[in-house]
Formats: sequence, structure tokens, C-alpha cells
Amino acid sequence: MRSLFIVASLLVSSSLFAQTPDLASARTELAHVFDRPAGTTIGDEQKARLDAFLEKWQGKDLGALGYAPALKLYLARDVDAAVAALDAFLDRHDTIEIDEHKTMLGRVYLNAVGTEGRKESPDLDKLARWGERMTRFYPDTAMLGRITTAVSRNLKDATPFRLGVARGVLSSELAPAAKEEFLRMLYAPAEAPSDPKVAVPALKLRTTPAPAAAGNGLKAGDEVAALEVLRTVNATGFDLAALRGKVVLLDFFATWCPPCRATVPSLMAMQKQHGGDVQVVGVTRFYGKGMDFSDPAAAKPHGGKSVNGLDEAAEIAINEAFVKAFAVDYPLVFTTEGEMRQRFGVTGIPTVFVLGRDGRIVGKVVGGGESAHAELARLVDEARGSK
Repeated sequence: MRSLFIVASLLVSSSLFAQTPDLASARTELAHVFDRPAGTTIGDEQKARLDAFLEKWQGKDLGALGYAPALKLYLARDVDAAVAALDAFLDRHDTIEIDEHKTMLGRVYLNAVGTEGRKESPDLDKLARWGERMTRFYPDTAMLGRITTAVSRNLKDATPFRLGVARGVLSSELAPAAKEEFLRMLYAPAEAPSDPKVAVPALKLRTTPAPAAAGNGLKAGDEVAALEVLRTVNATGFDLAALRGKVVLLDFFATWCPPCRATVPSLMAMQKQHGGDVQVVGVTRFYGKGMDFSDPAAAKPHGGKSVNGLDEAAEIAINEAFVKAFAVDYPLVFTTEGEMRQRFGVTGIPTVFVLGRDGRIVGKVVGGGESAHAELARLVDEARGSK
């Protein structure tokens, strides 16, 4: 009888195990549903992938990925339903695992706070709760500051709301200096509004955060004599002028960018194919986040650990681990945001500029994939033929 009981227990356990979703597989799948060319917004293809994901895992407990249905509500611009779904999820879980999703759903709370803050009699409990989650997940401190200031001025007693906002920013993944600056703004003496009822701005949901303003940037035929360099990885110093006579590929990238990581092997192959005639240079800036490949078991190109709230030293270490994991055989340099956006006009990554032997721009390629690789190869051949 005891043996029969043990066998029956094993069968029940096996049955339950078989019904348990493979959360590692689900996380990988969910992390890539919004993959798209750099600089583009979420479209029908990505929405269809999300629908397929939700259908596949319908009725299963996704645990820490249980916020996925709220993503669909976000894309449908249904703020009320998205907030309700997120509140239910966050009552059971502490955070949202994937960075892009964090930003998307943080914007849901940003809109919810703005809507509630415009009411004649706003719900202070909701504002405190949503204010905390807004600042915990949404990374744009300038926008957070504007909405927080406007809502606070509309409240007779803004203390609960401000406390919620403060808790959120303290538990966020912002860099310590950014947290300190935001908290200083939060508790700075407010100027008296000219109107006793200051209008809280209505915000439109976006599928991606608005980029900082960019200049028109350098164009084909322009000379690039030098590059502003803050730090180097995989090199001792860097001088762009020293590469005159070679074809140079300036790859503007980041470790946290999936298409950027997928492009690295093809860039190394292109450099190897042309020997000493072609030189790749990875160009990045301090984003405060990255993809950590310090674990030797992390699968390439997308199996690293997403990390946020990095200071400069930590972000350099992330890039050093990236170089080692991907066996990168060219230098990486950190430049400024102004150099990327204002001078080069980079608004999406990866963006690869091809410089001829004379240091002049032959062309650029934005995004990854086969078509981008083919265009890059064409530009390299054109540049190699230039004198």
C-alpha cells in the first residue's frame, strides 16, 4: 500500500510539473516581442507577436511576467484598464523585469497621475500609490518633475503624493546623483502659481520615450577629423586621425540594444575580411544602464543580465565584460550625448558611419538585419575604392 501511495504521489507531482510554464523560455520570448529596427516605434508586427505570446500562455501563471496583459492595454491606449491590471500585478510582485516594458508601463502611471491630478477632488491614496510607481519605473526625470510639480500645486495637501513620489525614486534604478537631484527638486519651495488652479498637462501615451532633440548631423562628404572621447575600452587611448588611410566604421551602439549586439559579429567579420584596410570603432555613451555578460554562461547575443542605475565606472565595467564575452577585436570609445545627437545626428542605434580613407563620410546605415548588412558592405566597397 505504501509503495502504491509513493507511485501515485510521483505521478501527481510529474503531472503538476508538466503543467508549470517554462518561465525562462517565456521571459526570453517576452523580451523580444517588441524587437524592431532602431529608431522605429512599435507597429503591427510587434503587436501581433505580443498577441501570440498572450494566447500561448493564456491561463498559465506567468509569475513575475504577469504584467504582460497590461502591455496590450497600454498599446490599446486603455489607461484605466492598464492601471487596474498593473495594480493587481504589483500587489503580488515587486517589479517589472524588462527595461523597455518598465518604461512603457511607467508611462501608464504617469498618465494616470496626470488624469487624477486634474480632478476637482482627486483620490489622494491613488495619487500616492501611482506616484510611487510612476517614479519607480519611468526614467525621464524631467518629465517626472513637470508632472509632479503641476499635480502638487493642485492639491490642498500634497504631502502623501510627494512621499509616494519620493519612495518611488528612492527605490528606482536611477543613478544616485539623479535621485538626489530629483529629491532636491521635489522638496524645493514652490513658486506661487499665477492661477490658483494650475492645469496639469494631459499626456499622450507613446510606444517609445521621446528622444532628446538632435541636430541634422554630419552628412555624406563631410570630413570627420576627430571624435570627442571620454573613456576607452579595449584600447589605450584613441586618435581618429591616426586611422587616416583606412576605411573606418564608426558603430554607434549600446550593450543594452539587441540589434546592436546582433550586429557585432558581422562587423568583426567585415574587419577580418578586409584585413588592415578596414577598422571598426565602437562608439557609445554613458546611458546609466547596460547588458551584463560577466557570467561566462550567459548566452550571446541576448542572454545577459539587464542592469540599471549604473555610474560611469560600473558602465565601463559592463562594456569591458561585453568585449570579453563577444571577443570584440576593435576599440570601444565613450563619447558625449552631444557628440552623438548634435554632431552626428544619431537618433537610433545601431548607426554605422562609413568613413573613406580621407576621413570623409561615404554614408551611414541605421538598424540591423540582412538589408542593413548588405548596404554596409556596399558602402565599405565604395569607400575602399576611394583614394
